[in-house]
Amino acid sequence: MPEPPRARPFLVLGAAVFDFSTLTDDGGEHWGSLECSTKTAFGCGAIGKHVVQGLSLMVRIGKDDDPNCFPSLAIDVADEVLRRLEAEMSDEDAEIWGRELCLRSHLQVVEAGIMILGLNFINTDETSPYRSYYLVYDSATTSLSLVPMLDDCRVVGTGYPLPVRRGDDSYSIILMATKPKQGKLPVVCMWSMRPPSGSSDDACPWNKSRERQPLKGDDWMVDTAFSWRGKAIWADFAQGLLYCKCSNLFSGMGRVDFEFVLLPEEHRIAHEYARHMAPMHVYRCIGASGNYIWFVVIIPSERDPPADTIVEVWTLDLLSEEAGQKNWKKHKVFSMEDIWEQDAFFKVRLPMTKPRYPMVKQEDDGVLYMLLPTARGRSGYLLGIDMNDVVTPLMSIRYLAIPYMSRTYFLPAPPCFTTSCD
Repeated sequence: MPEPPRARPFLVLGAAVFDFSTLTDDGGEHWGSLECSTKTAFGCGAIGKHVVQGLSLMVRIGKDDDPNCFPSLAIDVADEVLRRLEAEMSDEDAEIWGRELCLRSHLQVVEAGIMILGLNFINTDETSPYRSYYLVYDSATTSLSLVPMLDDCRVVGTGYPLPVRRGDDSYSIILMATKPKQGKLPVVCMWSMRPPSGSSDDACPWNKSRERQPLKGDDWMVDTAFSWRGKAIWADFAQGLLYCKCSNLFSGMGRVDFEFVLLPEEHRIAHEYARHMAPMHVYRCIGASGNYIWFVVIIPSERDPPADTIVEVWTLDLLSEEAGQKNWKKHKVFSMEDIWEQDAFFKVRLPMTKPRYPMVKQEDDGVLYMLLPTARGRSGYLLGIDMNDVVTPLMSIRYLAIPYMSRTYFLPAPPCFTTSCD
């Protein structure tokens, strides 16, 4: 009998990134700063250098089940940064934004030891940001980089960037976007860690390349993006996935050849209908695990308790030369009643609720993670389920005290991300 898959240690984070100056729960006692050897701003002008030098990434490595000390991220921003940004405003800008800025941030991507956050400097009375950046932390080099967000393109879908490791310890960040008045024809925007020689602080760091053909489907939304086995993959949870070879992206910013794979027909949803449903990531995910791309869909029950909620797991082979038309294969189907009947479920007294936020990790072949919310929905249990076993046994159960989690991120456990406490 094959050995069951083993989940590697990891931290679980929500999307919220706190402003460290506003935290009063423990006075910073349980927080440490992420080790940072260099801080660099690319294409952000002179002000960008001051901004990145005045930022520190903070992490709290607490216990999952501690409502006052669960794992979290925060940014400590120096007062001087806010004052400089406010001082550079013209009178016209000040009329629009005001001169009292604060920081709003959220976690966007954790992949390949690279963490990307969205940073917005915003007036407390406004919703639109005065300045917006990506803040990129590379755990391999303990470097912190500041990159401006796109100003002449509209990102597709969530707009979450895709970090891709290159062979020389550097990396690139890739975005899928469209230019105004070009309809569905996207451009691939790429930023590399090492800018072209001779580029100035004000030079735009984004290289842009048009895709060869318009996107397929009625519309295209990027719900997630990831790199896997030399491929860059953008996934639309309602339609399918778009992918290309990473080498094509790195060979120059000419046209890039993409391939498109639709979801199984019974699970395709036109975006005009998807807009009126729960966000796609609540009940769906596309990710890589082992040698396959996985598509997971939760079909929620309307009953209470929702015993007949169904979970379907599909796999896609993009590696085999015999993959042919690259069709999805149904790998596993189970109901929540199958999970409820297991001894582990009763021992922990898990809630009989609808699962949410299915997830897979590239490092954990054959493991499906789902969040089982408590009855009130304020917290929940992260279930790890073995998809390669006939009876889909529960492998791991973690109570998460992160309040009102809307997205779940896996952060490699230390020492992959090291901290230093002053």
